Amino acid sequence: MNLISLIRRKYVELTFRRYDLRIVEAIGAQQFEHIIQVYRNSGWEITNAYPAFSPDAERWHCKLRKGTSVLECEWQHQRFGSISGAARIINALANEFGLVVLEYPTWQ
Repeated sequence: MNLISLIRRKYVELTFRRYDLRIVEAIGAQQFEHIIQVYRNSGWEITNAYPAFSPDAERWHCKLRKGTSVLECEWQHQRFGSISGAARIINALANEFGLVVLEYPTWQ
């Protein structure tokens, strides 16, 4: 690993700690789509998403917003889905759907 990659990773880790962010990774396609739909039905708005989610897509990204709360949703065909945001929201999401919460992204 080169120095620039190491610095970038440490910066992301510090950002997650500073702003009390959490992430849920490796979400399967059906569950990822279901979570987004559940949150949309409960009043969250989807932004920055074009086109609609497809599990066959190589990459897909959107933001779910409700008031001042924002969840970053990302799909990568090789690594599956991930959702990141404020710790209180991600912890509730993980409890509801039986997922594991991480303090910062894993690096593969």
